[in-house]
Amino acid sequence: MSRTTSISAALFLTPSDYDLYLQWQEAEGTSEEHLGYVSYAVEYHDFTIWRATGWPCLQEHSTARSKYVQGKQRVASRCLHTLHLASFIETEWCPVCEVNICLEFLEALVQAYEKVGRQMRESKLENEYEQLVRKHKAIRMGWRMARLELIEVVRYHEELATCEMEWDLHYDDLDTDDSHSSSFAVTLAVLETRHPADIVSQEELAMMHSDRTPKKKPQATKKVRFATQLETTRSPRHEDTFDRSNKQYQPGKWACPIAEGWQDTSFYMSDLHNLQQFKVFITSIEDPDDVDMSKGDEGPAGLHPFWPQIEFIWERSMKNANRAQYKQLIKKMDESEAVVAFVDNNGNVADMAFAGRPKDTEWKPEIPPPSDMAWTSLQMHL
Repeated sequence: MSRTTSISAALFLTPSDYDLYLQWQEAEGTSEEHLGYVSYAVEYHDFTIWRATGWPCLQEHSTARSKYVQGKQRVASRCLHTLHLASFIETEWCPVCEVNICLEFLEALVQAYEKVGRQMRESKLENEYEQLVRKHKAIRMGWRMARLELIEVVRYHEELATCEMEWDLHYDDLDTDDSHSSSFAVTLAVLETRHPADIVSQEELAMMHSDRTPKKKPQATKKVRFATQLETTRSPRHEDTFDRSNKQYQPGKWACPIAEGWQDTSFYMSDLHNLQQFKVFITSIEDPDDVDMSKGDEGPAGLHPFWPQIEFIWERSMKNANRAQYKQLIKKMDESEAVVAFVDNNGNVADMAFAGRPKDTEWKPEIPPPSDMAWTSLQMHL
């Protein structure tokens, strides 16, 4: 797949902001063939500064260009943040601001992607829907371009972070300010990146590609009958005594004998236990769309070699979630049946996502169905 080198600003800016963006580019002397396009995150950042202040980009900090040293430590020429003592390169932005600029651009594309996604849901005209699909795909490719730029920035700062660590070990007697260091920037990039997608239920997917409103089937009336010889007397017991892992557990009269191979369902209310039953799919974090769920999974999560890392990401997400985020994560988990692990170049799981399969029989035949994976990053909820 060829790499996208630019994205039309009209895809994610409002019409009024797009006109301002063209005005800003002309003032900056942008070449005619590049007018209306964004290739790098810093272009979008400089535009937002100009839009908010009316200043040319280079005047954002007019005093910053005169000196690169503040006291004994270097400072970045644009943001004026103090650099790590191990830094020896003159730079416009500190590592944290450089990562934040990339994240700011990614977030703008994510919001545009989700907005078009909502419009696709509400669209009832086939021609309009097809136009939105093309726009949706173009924004996605733009996000991938911005994501790869962030990955390159992170790789660069990973090398600098190693130098910072070695410097700190050698000069452990000096008190250094690492709040804008490469080490902190790498951590920020991992924690703040979110993917431009949202999971939907199978019913919603079917509705998006259906030309009629499905009729609700009448609920069948079911009755349960017990044999006349069955004793229905109740023996009140605390619910904990029904847990087979509890030391106080005593099998009731009608309990299924474990020795005969009946499944122990004592942990069916455990979210972590349920996550262990999910199917696992693996893909690179550099190309999260490259997942073909039709080729089969890699077995249940609980038995996969990546399970310790998947468990860590899940527990960290649940620990940092507030009540609303917790309910949303549990809902998405209930609507899914698989987990996609995004693996970095070091072979570690950097993030994970839930995935589910829509029912193929419910797709509208004349409109090609989208990818059969509906997924969402856990990081986007925190």
